[in-house]
Amino acid sequence: PDNAERLLVVTSSGAQLSLKPTNLRVTELLPGSQVVVVGLTSASGSKLNGRSGEVLSWHGDRWIVDMNDTEPKERKSFKPENVVIVPERVTKKRKAEEPPPEEKKMKTSDLRDIESSDETVVARCLLRLLREFEIVAQKCICVLATKTSMTVMNELAAHLTDKQADGLLRRPLRPGEKVKGIEELDAQEQAVLLCEKKVRSLANSVRI
Repeated sequence: PDNAERLLVVTSSGAQLSLKPTNLRVTELLPGSQVVVVGLTSASGSKLNGRSGEVLSWHGDRWIVDMNDTEPKERKSFKPENVVIVPERVTKKRKAEEPPPEEKKMKTSDLRDIESSDETVVARCLLRLLREFEIVAQKCICVLATKTSMTVMNELAAHLTDKQADGLLRRPLRPGEKVKGIEELDAQEQAVLLCEKKVRSLANSVRI
């Protein structure tokens, strides 16, 4: 604050208070705590009042503090009564937290189509979902690889099922992740392409 005899304190609720050091209770410090220097009366020490720093360690009867706003860091030692722990000073308006992107979900109509008895409807729905939800292609690979001897599909399934080959998706692919045995290929893209190929052969009556 503008008043050198007071400290700006930010409470857990976000409220800002301007308080005298005498009105703050001493609390336990830990390495990494941000503190403000107070109560020094000597000519050289008084220049440090109001400056902030980070607690490094406890040595003897003093706290070792790395002072902020100096390069290289200036290291000082203070008695417990000469440092007050405070939250990080608010020097600018905090950025509003951006809400996380909304997770894509399958439409009710897609879930209905996937359970259809009409293979044409199922095929069309699968082709849409394979491109929109990469996890769908990966799950299909886990199931299909238990019934085929295709090398690429087996390598993908071994990774995705964590070598269990039981159809359960245990290790979803991360973007750009390489799969042992087919490192030269884009694993996510291969999963989609293989599933598309299976869908096309299963429902060749669909014009794609």
